[in-house]
Amino acid sequence: MDVPDAGGEANRESPAKWHGKGTVIKTREEFIMSEQQPDIERKNEVRIHIDQKPHESPNPTTGEALYLLGEVPNGYELYREVCGDEEDKPIQNGDERVHLKEDEHFHSAQKRYTIIVNGRPRVVTANELSFLFGACENVTSSARLN
Repeated sequence: MDVPDAGGEANRESPAKWHGKGTVIKTREEFIMSEQQPDIERKNEVRIHIDQKPHESPNPTTGEALYLLGEVPNGYELYREVCGDEEDKPIQNGDERVHLKEDEHFHSAQKRYTIIVNGRPRVVTANELSFLFGACENVTSSARLN
């Protein structure tokens, strides 16, 4: 049976059946697929753990979405746990795509930077620092630590 397409032309390739007045009835397979679509979308969600709390997340997602999902506070960074002696990988709080694995674990930690001041290491948590150059010169500067 010929089925008219959107422009009213007959289309022999469509498996749907046309029942006059623009009504198109899907084949059984098309109907089943459309009914199962919500299940297919759910399969793209995975369970992950952020700071030891379970969450459901779309996969893939973004770093920004993970920070929101895990309610990561300002001044903290999110890390993806890795196996073995490797360092956990930081997740950027942005729109970069992040691919997830079922039951993957993430944790947050306060951002810390080690800087050297007068030859001595100091740990700071601020993203931006202001400091004085020389005691007599009265020249100030600032640095962003991201």
